[in-house]
Parts: sequence; C-alpha cells; structure tokens
Amino acid sequence: DSLFLTHVRPEKVNSLYAWGHVGIAITTVAITWLYNRVMDLVSRITLLIGTQFILLLSILLFRQLIPSDSAQASEWLYFGLVIWLRVCSRLSIMMFFSFAGDYFTSHDAKRLYSYIAGGLAVGDIIAGTLIRQSVSILGSANMLYICIGFLAAGIGFSLYIHQIATPVTQPENSSDTEITTKTSLKEIISQSYIGLVFLVVLIGLMCFVIIDFQMKIVAKNTYPNSTDLAIFFGNFYMYAGMLKIVFQFLVVEFLLRQFGIINCLMILPGIHAIMILVFYSTGYGFFAGSTLLIIASANFFRIILSDSLDLPSRELLFLPLPSSIRVRAQAIMGGMIIPFGQGISGLLIISLSTFGMLLFQYSLFVLFSALGG
Repeated sequence: DSLFLTHVRPEKVNSLYAWGHVGIAITTVAITWLYNRVMDLVSRITLLIGTQFILLLSILLFRQLIPSDSAQASEWLYFGLVIWLRVCSRLSIMMFFSFAGDYFTSHDAKRLYSYIAGGLAVGDIIAGTLIRQSVSILGSANMLYICIGFLAAGIGFSLYIHQIATPVTQPENSSDTEITTKTSLKEIISQSYIGLVFLVVLIGLMCFVIIDFQMKIVAKNTYPNSTDLAIFFGNFYMYAGMLKIVFQFLVVEFLLRQFGIINCLMILPGIHAIMILVFYSTGYGFFAGSTLLIIASANFFRIILSDSLDLPSRELLFLPLPSSIRVRAQAIMGGMIIPFGQGISGLLIISLSTFGMLLFQYSLFVLFSALGG
C-alpha cells in the first residue's frame, strides 16, 4: 500500500482505489478457475505447496521489476502489485481453511477456529511492528522479501502438518455415496444451502467495501496532510488489532457456543445498520462534528468482527458438507464469490461517483445490504 500511495498521482488515487477492487475480482476469479482445474489432477498437498511456491515466485518477479530508481517505474506497476498482493493474501487464507478442514471435525472446529483465526489479529500487530523496525533499513520495495519469507514458511508448515497429522475420515452416509470426487461447479451452486451462504457473504462484502471507502475519503478530507493521515491510520489499525485479539480469545468462543453460528453472523450487519443510519444523518447536519468518528467506528467494528467472528463462523458452515463438496465450495467462495462482491462494490462506487451522489448517500446501499444480509 505504501508503494502504491507514494507512486500514484494524488488525483488518481481515489478512482484507482475503486478500480482496484475490480482488478482484484477479475484476477482472483481467473486464479480460482485455474486452481479448480488443477484440483482434480494432483494431490491436495501438492496443490497446496505448488500454489504457495508459484505465489512466492510471482512476488519475487514483482520485486525484480521495481527499479532501484523507483521514480522511473510506471505507476501501473504499483497498481498491479497492490492488486496481486491482495489476491495472494485471499488465496492463502482460502487454502488454509480448506487444508484445516481436512483435520478438524465440526465439533473441534467450533472450539478451535476462533483461536486459530486469532492468528490474523496477532499477525496485524506483528506485521506492524516488523514494518516500523524494518522499513527504514530495508526500504519499502525490499519488504516484499519478507512476504516471500512468509510464503516459504507456509510451505514448510504445510509439509510438517501433512507428515505428522492424520486427516479426519468423513462419515459415510447415503448422500455421500452419490457424490464423486469431481463435483462440478453446477452441482455446487445448485444446492440451496450453499447458495444462501454465498449470498450472505456477497451482501456482507458490499457493506465492508463501501464503509471502508467512506472512512478513507472522510479521513483524507479531515487530515489533508499526509503525515497526519498516516498517524490516524496507524493508530486506527493498531487499536483495532489489539481489540480484535481480546475479542477473539475472550468472546468469540462464548458467542458461538451460546448463540450459534447463524445468530453470530447477524451481529455485524445489525451494528452496521445502526451506525450507517447515524452516518447518513450527518449529511443533513446532525452530528456534523463527529462524521469521522461515526464512520471510523463502523469500520472499527467491521475489522474486529469480520476476521474474529464472521470468518470462522462462515467456515464452520461448510464443515458438515461432504469433503468433495466442501473443498470446492470453499475454493469457490474465496476465489469467486468474494472477489465478485469486491468487483461489484468497486463498480458501484464508480457509478455513484459518476452520477454525483454524495458520500453520505452511499449509506443507503450499505443499509439495504446490511438488512438483507
């Protein structure tokens, strides 16, 4: 992100931010289509390790394309880099939960997924610490080597787990015997249960993208100085990461156990509906002095709850499915449904901006999406 923001002209940052979501969607769908084509041709561990190795090589190639005199590089190189890094991140998370589903029963996953997903919050804080301590020594471009190192570590951990752990044997029943290992995309989408899961994820993602966009634009208008803006975002994500860890390890398991998966998935849309109504009222003069606080609070809840509660809850919905369907459904959700939602959200933002809608009016789409979800 720092390479993108510092090498793209300021007047193009806003439009490229929205187009970036479209680029992420197209790229992720293409990669997932290829991933699904290869899935039936090689073993699970070969696919997992091979994919991580290809991602590693691709980031290494991007690093080599960035010249030592960064002023000579095209801003489109950095636009492509930020898209590709987010695709790599999403694909890695999808592969992790797909791989983890081989080793956990539904009961074990309900107890442990909330703690495992807590690694995302811990990773936010560790990454922030590494960046502060390393960027002045290595430079922004060379931080890509750290990303390469993490992917290499992922390959090592995958091999280690494959060697020491035994996959959970799927219980046999009448429905399983009718499903071959090569479950088609049509069979996956035609199942109403999976279709509803995909729809909920799609609607929720549209809320997330628009709220994040609103916060960044309001913050940019509030802090026109780049240093002040960087300090705001630094503090925002630092405190969000800290509270995410507390929520992850102390609250999530209790909520899942007491209220169940479906009720937990309704918490964040409910909060968004309330917060976005308050933000919409700022366009008519109410709470005008607290605009950034209101939209930042909505995004704050999004960051805390989306990874710590929504993500493990969504993955738990797939575990009762037969293995052949579960693996493909998870790949489709992470590689097609989520990027499709991002792309639609990016195009929606571009359309609303083109027709001259004011920023607070975007909240109507968030409200309808939250209530629908």
